Amino acid sequence: MKPGAAGRAGKRSLPDSVREIWVARGWPGEGARIAVACSGGVDSLSLLHLLRFPLADVGLELVVAHFDHGMRSSGREEAEWLTGVAGAWGLPMYRAQAEPVPRNETEARAARYRFLRELVESGRADRVLTAHHADDQVETVLFRILRGTGIDGLRGIPEHRHPGILRPLLSRSRKEIEAYADQQGLRPRIDPTNRSPRFARNRIRHELIPLAEAIHPGARAAALRLARNAREASDVLDVLLQERLGRVEVTTDDPEGAALDRARLLAEEECVQGALIRLVARTVGVRLSRTGTATALQFMRGGSSGSSLRLPGGIVIEREFDILRVRRIGGPEAHDFPPDAGDIPLLIHRAEVGPAATGSGRLRVGGRWFEARWVPEEARWAPGEDEGSAWSATFDLGQLAFPLSLRGWRPGDRTHTEGGGRKLKKLFGERRVPVADRHRRPLLVEAGGEVLWIPGLHRSPRFQPGDEGFSWAIEVRIVDGK
Repeated sequence: MKPGAAGRAGKRSLPDSVREIWVARGWPGEGARIAVACSGGVDSLSLLHLLRFPLADVGLELVVAHFDHGMRSSGREEAEWLTGVAGAWGLPMYRAQAEPVPRNETEARAARYRFLRELVESGRADRVLTAHHADDQVETVLFRILRGTGIDGLRGIPEHRHPGILRPLLSRSRKEIEAYADQQGLRPRIDPTNRSPRFARNRIRHELIPLAEAIHPGARAAALRLARNAREASDVLDVLLQERLGRVEVTTDDPEGAALDRARLLAEEECVQGALIRLVARTVGVRLSRTGTATALQFMRGGSSGSSLRLPGGIVIEREFDILRVRRIGGPEAHDFPPDAGDIPLLIHRAEVGPAATGSGRLRVGGRWFEARWVPEEARWAPGEDEGSAWSATFDLGQLAFPLSLRGWRPGDRTHTEGGGRKLKKLFGERRVPVADRHRRPLLVEAGGEVLWIPGLHRSPRFQPGDEGFSWAIEVRIVDGK
C-alpha cells in the first residue's frame, strides 16, 4: 500500500467503500437478486440499510435472509421484528429455523451456511451477502492461531466464498459500522450472548485483543497484515503446486474425480506429496487434516492394486495398478462448490468496446493468471499465434448484453450448444475435463448469466458475427501458473 493510502481509506464513507469494492470486484449489478443475511444486529442491519438506501442506484433486487438457530428464547421475537423492518423498507424476506436445534456454535454456523447456500442453489438469489468486517477477521485469525492452524487458516475469512457468498464489509471496522448505524438512526437488536464468556470468540474479543493492544499497540492492524501476507504466500504456493500437480495428474474419463500417476507422485519430495494430496482433496471438496493426509500418504505408498481407502469428509482413494484415483462420495455439492480459490474476475463495460475502442486486463481463475484483450475483429491475434484460435472468439457487438464478465465456473452456470441449453457441469463431463481443471478455466459471461465462451473448449453458437453491424473479438492468454 502506498504511503497515506490507509489514511485515505479510513476517510471514505461506508457506502462509498462498498460501492468501490462492488465495482472493482465485478460483482453483479442492475437487476441481480441479492440476499442479505441479516440477524437484526448492527452489522447486518447496517449492510442491509446502505444497500437499500444510499446504494439503491446500483439497481440490486434485495431480499432479506434470516436464519433462527433456535438457541435463544428471543429468536422468534427477533425474527418477527426483522420481518417488520423488511416490510417497512419494501423488501421480501426468506426465513428459516434450525431443525433440530444446534448443540453448539459450530453446528449453528453449519446450519446457517446450509440455509444461505440453498438460496443460491435453488435460484432464489444470485448472491448472498454477509456482514463480516475487519474485527471479525482479527478474531478469526487469533482464534485459529490458538488452535495451531496452518498457512491456509491464517488467510482468515475470504471475501468470496462458494457458492456466491460475498462479504463487502470485510475491510471496514466495527466502529465504522456502528458509527454509520448511529448516523442513520438505526436501532439494531442486541444479542446478549455476544458478551457471554462461555464462547471463545467473545473472550478473544473482550479480553485477548485488548490485552494484545496493551502489550503491542497496533495488534489489530498487525493481525490483518498477517492475514494478507498469508493469502499472498498461500496464493504463490497454490500456483507452484498446480504446476507440480500437472506433472503427476493423468487424463481420466471420470468426470467426478482426479487420477494421479503413483510413481511420479512418490518421486516428489515428501512434503510436496502431502501438499499435492491436500490440493487434490480440495478440488473434490474436502479439506484433509494432518492425520488424514498422513493416512492417505501411507495408503498411496503401500496400498495394493485393487484396494481403496475412505477418509472423513466422504473422500475415497483407490489404487488401480500404477494409478491413484481420488474422488468424493456422497453427493455432487463438493464438486460444484469448491473452496474459494481467490478468483479475481474481469468486468467489461459497453463503453470499453466498439469500432475505435480496445481494452485489456488481467483476471485470476483457479490459481492461474490470464491476460485478456478486446479489439475490433480485424485487429485480433493471427490464428495459431500463441495459444491459437481456440483462445480467440468474435461476437456481434450489437447483440451482447453488458457488462460482460470473465470469471470462473459458478454453480448453475449454463451455456448453449447446437443441441440447446446445457449445464456446464454436464458439458465438462462430456468433454472429459478433469475435475481439478474445471475451476481453472475462465468463462465469458453476459449480463444475463449465459456463458458465451470457454476459451480453448467451447463457444456458444449464439451471438455469431453477422453480415451487418460491428464484430468484436476477445482474446485470452495464460500468462503464468499453468
